[in-house]
Amino acid sequence: MLTRDFKHPLSKMVSERWYDLHNLTGSNFLLIAFNPPTEWRDDFKKYWTEKLGEEFEIFWEEWKSGFMPGGAVQYGDLFEPEIKISQYPCLILFTDPNNLECQKVVVRSLPDWDVDSLYYLLSGMIESIKECGKKPEEKRLECLQSSLTSPTAKFLDHYKHVKMQALDYMKKHPSQILLTTANFIFAFSSANILSLGETATILLDVIKKMK
Repeated sequence: MLTRDFKHPLSKMVSERWYDLHNLTGSNFLLIAFNPPTEWRDDFKKYWTEKLGEEFEIFWEEWKSGFMPGGAVQYGDLFEPEIKISQYPCLILFTDPNNLECQKVVVRSLPDWDVDSLYYLLSGMIESIKECGKKPEEKRLECLQSSLTSPTAKFLDHYKHVKMQALDYMKKHPSQILLTTANFIFAFSSANILSLGETATILLDVIKKMK
């Protein structure tokens, strides 16, 4: 995950939800981020001690020292083609970490959403990545490209985001939404698009769902 701005909501999300992301990815794939967690937990240290053995202390000290803000931009040229600054922040997906220069990668730019929305977006991506990991090795990159970067996939992600924003607004402003919905329904009724009986049923259903 490449970020160029430590003040971007994505950077904040990674730091705040570091251990949630750690648990979500599990042993299925490795997620590398340049934003340190808000705190270093003992269970996380134990996990990597078991994975890295004697080399753990070397890596641990480097991790805790962290990276300079915006340092991730120095790693865009590891890939072919090179990742442009305009594509940051983004998620770079590849299947063979030992041959970065000799393989194709899937690049998914990440939006400037709020922290919670970005977390749910990434959670959905992680689920898709896990599913692609179950496919034969030669099919994985194609699967990742289809499920994460296709126009349909991007549209659905934005649709879910707008839906969540709308539902959140409805919860915070129920009376205003109810008035707007009622006006909309009665406008259709007065134009003979809906019968009065249908209007009443729809309006009651709206009220019921808002309780």
